[in-house]
Amino acid sequence: MYGSYRNENLDFVSQAFRTVRHAIFEGRLTPTSIVPGVGAAYGASADQAVLLLTGREVRNYPTFSFECGSYGLGKSYVTLRQMASWFNGKAVFANFIEEQNKALCQAMASEKPVIATTELNGDCAAYGLNPAHAYAVLGYQPERKIVLLKDPSGRGDLHAAGAKTPLDGRDDCIFNTFARVPVRGRETQGVFSAIARYSFKCNNGRNMDKTLRIINDLEKEGTIGKYAIGGAIGAMFYAEPAATYDLDIFCYLPHSGLLIDLGPLYKALADKGYFPNKEEQIVIEGIPVQFLVPPPGLVEEALEQAGDVVAFGVPTRVFTYEHLLAIMVETGRSKDIGRISGCLESRQPDEGRLKDILVRHKLFDKWSTITP
Repeated sequence: MYGSYRNENLDFVSQAFRTVRHAIFEGRLTPTSIVPGVGAAYGASADQAVLLLTGREVRNYPTFSFECGSYGLGKSYVTLRQMASWFNGKAVFANFIEEQNKALCQAMASEKPVIATTELNGDCAAYGLNPAHAYAVLGYQPERKIVLLKDPSGRGDLHAAGAKTPLDGRDDCIFNTFARVPVRGRETQGVFSAIARYSFKCNNGRNMDKTLRIINDLEKEGTIGKYAIGGAIGAMFYAEPAATYDLDIFCYLPHSGLLIDLGPLYKALADKGYFPNKEEQIVIEGIPVQFLVPPPGLVEEALEQAGDVVAFGVPTRVFTYEHLLAIMVETGRSKDIGRISGCLESRQPDEGRLKDILVRHKLFDKWSTITP
């Protein structure tokens, strides 16, 4: 809104001044900002807009590609870090990644909204993205340096260079990208120009660490037995995940014969202030959680062989990658079949381990049909 207003009302003198300034300092014959998505379309007006509207400042974190470039020549003003990259590019690159990692962790922990902006003249189109555009940061995985992004205008989804289908199999304008890991040999750092952390508070409900701590407490108290994370969130630990924060917890629960008693679990959670939603999930610290008893067979085996990991700073367990893929085959839902291709595009499983699981559970032929 503010940017549109400025675009419609900027006078001729301001346009001329900004065009000259950008031409001298940035080599661009245009009045438009190189990072327009922060909130406005002209120079530092974006920061001024946020300051005027909120009374607080915006913090910008440029990517290594934007500030230093491939050969130590960035796309903006000359900086000390750019000059340092001429002598030790790897160390400077690591510094950029750590800076962004710290900023993203702090922003997610304090529930502050974040955006990622693409470059004006980057390789955006090759990946299905829009140049000089702002993407909302919905979440962040510090262990793997992955950000979950959404195009608020609904105009694109991330895909591999030259491909026509999104990496995650869904053209929903919500996708994950690595902060520094190449996608098919190309650095996504070369697409994005900056991340910007807004300083005003916005509750996004992404409190996965708190949610996992509550679930760990339930296990320690004996309310649930051994548990592990499966489903789409489980896939996030290995490959390109689905755009969801619904948490599937597979666990053993008290039962009498064939009847599963959910009463103790619901009571324990109610005592902690957490209650079911309309979908019969328990919303714990803003995260919808579904507690599932593993059926005998593949899923029960996945729970028994789940690996210990530290996620969001909290110890937990996750189904192995091979078990997750096998479960997707077993369920056979269209969204699971689509998710398989997205996972394989991002990471290959242990072929021997996966084949052993598929053969023992009579799923190998079905797998061969899905992945010819």
